[in-house]
Amino acid sequence: MKSTHYFLGVPVKNIIIKERLLENRKKLQQQMDYKVWTAPEDFHLTLRFLGEVEDIEHWKEKVAGASDFPPFNLKIGEVGFFGNPQHPRVVFQSVSHSEELQRLFNYFQEGEAVRFHPHITLAKKWRKGKLPEIESGSSLSWDVDTCTLFKVHPGRTPKYEPVTSVTLKGQVKRWHN
Repeated sequence: MKSTHYFLGVPVKNIIIKERLLENRKKLQQQMDYKVWTAPEDFHLTLRFLGEVEDIEHWKEKVAGASDFPPFNLKIGEVGFFGNPQHPRVVFQSVSHSEELQRLFNYFQEGEAVRFHPHITLAKKWRKGKLPEIESGSSLSWDVDTCTLFKVHPGRTPKYEPVTSVTLKGQVKRWHN
């Protein structure tokens, strides 16, 4: 029997951003072959991969607590990769690293020290091809106002099912001297 995996993330809901991601994915598909191409419905920024979860209620409550965080803005950046440049195992669209995003990320780590490289996966599991030059999307940004617990369904499209989501509605803290 297959085990169920979960992760915490920020869904990409902005249509213009989704269109850019899809456009970049199509450019990649013209020159590369990957086993997995991310479906537009599945575009997201991962905050924490959980794997198998024994206490799903804990993570649902943790997501609910994220409502205390204020919404924030992120910009997409360059297309990048993980792995060998001759056959990159993952190709992604980078995302700006902001203090607000880092705080939300840290909230879900529960004290564990984890390196964070914010990105949106476009493709993974390289088969063949060479990474083409792709124009930066750094002029595009979107408002992040949702945090979601996702359930993974391998072999299905869309692959990620929202289990619970919360709207970020905390107040932006202003510091005065």
